[in-house]
Amino acid sequence: MRSTIGRRTLSPVVTVDAESSVLDSLALMSAKKIGSLVVLSGEKPVGLLTERDVVFAANWMLGQPGLTVRQVMNKEVVTAAQGITLVEACEIFRDHPVRHLVIVDRQGRVAGLFTQTTLVQALDRRVLPEELAVVDLMSRKVWQTSPETTARYALSLMARHAVSGILVADKQGPVGFFTEKNVVQLVTSGQDLGMSHLGEVSLSPVVEIADSAHPVQAISLMKKKSVRRLLVRDSLNKIVGVLTKTDLSRNLDCARVPEHLPALSVPAAEPASEFYQAQG
Repeated sequence: MRSTIGRRTLSPVVTVDAESSVLDSLALMSAKKIGSLVVLSGEKPVGLLTERDVVFAANWMLGQPGLTVRQVMNKEVVTAAQGITLVEACEIFRDHPVRHLVIVDRQGRVAGLFTQTTLVQALDRRVLPEELAVVDLMSRKVWQTSPETTARYALSLMARHAVSGILVADKQGPVGFFTEKNVVQLVTSGQDLGMSHLGEVSLSPVVEIADSAHPVQAISLMKKKSVRRLLVRDSLNKIVGVLTKTDLSRNLDCARVPEHLPALSVPAAEPASEFYQAQG
């Protein structure tokens, strides 16, 4: 019998009603230190509210404090039964543009979450071909700005170019990433994004990797440093790209998933904040 996702499922799941206010839901995400909420209508999952949704809706949301979760949530939610195998989960991620599986019980109620990142971390080399290198997976366009840039302008860049983070650099080099999580923190704290400069924001750290490194090294480094993205340099020390957890999840080879894996005593899950995992 093939290995199931089993205890690798993330549980318990934080949920919110579809008619809840976006601002209240963001406050809940911030308090729980998570990056997404499963949205319910009655007892059934109807969507996900993620930090990515906040980035795209922020300008609209800031002008409409009564905005509801239903109006801005990601409505594409894929559900799976509790006994789904790792191979089946891999195939769903490969064939659908989603990064979360909402695990449901026999009554269709939420029982857990299973993410692409959990799958990659559990299987690493088994689903990432040996011949791959970071340069093959990374996003080659690195959006950059200065510490003097306002958070609102950085937010507009992220929304316009569909990226999860902007590199902030001064004359001496990179100083941090302004990310979707920063947007949520600023919005929930009531700060004026037009008056907040990136040099005053607590940015995500810059962790670097060589473009020739194997993706498994990137997974290990992300775990060790608790980051979602790596800045990539070439052999000449030139910045050539950014590698995100989503980039790592786009090249799954489901045929390489082994039939049997050792059971885990605890969930092999990324930090709860990874639930947002934004696109690259």
